[in-house]
Amino acid sequence: IRQELDPESRVFRTTAFGTITLEDLRRHIAVVRQVRATDYPELIDARETTSVVLRSRDLLEVAHLAREALGHARPQPRAVVVESGEHFAIARTISALVAGWMTLGVFHDVESAERWLAHPLRREAT
Repeated sequence: IRQELDPESRVFRTTAFGTITLEDLRRHIAVVRQVRATDYPELIDARETTSVVLRSRDLLEVAHLAREALGHARPQPRAVVVESGEHFAIARTISALVAGWMTLGVFHDVESAERWLAHPLRREAT
């Protein structure tokens, strides 16, 4: 997982590739917390992810880790871009688990995700 703050768009950009594990997600959440990336919208491009090695209870742990990392802060929205139906389902499950404290949209293309992040009113309707 690679992460960087795009200074022009002021979007925290994350690229996930290869096999993603629970440990990868733990490290990602730790970096997000450490660099205060929750202050910026995040675009997570996971189209190059070949497999996701997570059990059902791991998805719940990811949600709890994200919640703990946030404390009482309300983060900027997150958008995840995936290609496969299986990865879409995993991302939507995580989105449902964090819905009470974080807005996480799931998309099949980067352009739609970027438009969604750029327009707060559209996010309310999604």
